[in-house]
Amino acid sequence: MFRNLKNDVAGKPMFHSYDEIFNKRGNAYHDAMRLAPLARKKEFEIALSGAEIVDGDVLCDLPSGGGYLADHLPRDLKLRYIAIDPAEVFARKMQVGRSEWHLAPLDKIPVKNDAADVLVSIAGLHHVEDRVSVFREMRRILRIGGRLSILEIPKGAITDDFLNDFVDRHNSMGHDGNFVDDQFRADLCEAGFTIIKDELRKYSWDFTDEQSMIEFIRLMFWLDKASRDEIREGVEKYLGVTSDETGCRFNWELQSIVAV
Repeated sequence: MFRNLKNDVAGKPMFHSYDEIFNKRGNAYHDAMRLAPLARKKEFEIALSGAEIVDGDVLCDLPSGGGYLADHLPRDLKLRYIAIDPAEVFARKMQVGRSEWHLAPLDKIPVKNDAADVLVSIAGLHHVEDRVSVFREMRRILRIGGRLSILEIPKGAITDDFLNDFVDRHNSMGHDGNFVDDQFRADLCEAGFTIIKDELRKYSWDFTDEQSMIEFIRLMFWLDKASRDEIREGVEKYLGVTSDETGCRFNWELQSIVAV
């Protein structure tokens, strides 16, 4: 179901599932998020704004990674936050006491029918091959009238080129993302969802300085085949970097899709 399909060329190992990918490099991903926990603050805020959460909501985050969305939930609301991820490495990173979590495939979620008021999915679905099965499972656990807020890489965006070209060439596991296109939207509708918002969101990932930015990218995308100079040049070429007295940042783009 989950994939990162690569031809086994020049000795490059093959990883075919989400859990294999992140059980291999999830620790580095987590180290990146601990290094700069506010770097993706705008991204989490966009996803939550699409969700339109209210006091008392049950929110499922899937795939959740290490449950990083929990750090950005409004403190003035009483919410039940449920993190769901297929990778054991990420399950071990969950903050005990801050979240409820399940180690489970996304097409077999251990949550009751109609149990969730809100579903949030941030940049993990591009590793899913059988999206319809996952979307049907999302539809099953989301109550009627609930909202699904997706942030995902769209085909043709600068993030598509960065991940499926630069990261693919400099990560020994490769990167072959299955990004948002018309078929992605058709799969959502086939699973029973109606799309009510669909827009490209452009924003930045923000850092205190260039060195922390480079280290964050190296860890998050497991760029084991790139030097620091190559990473800096690649980010500038594919995404664009700006620096001033307030810090350093690069451009990022994700498609925001809200469905009911």
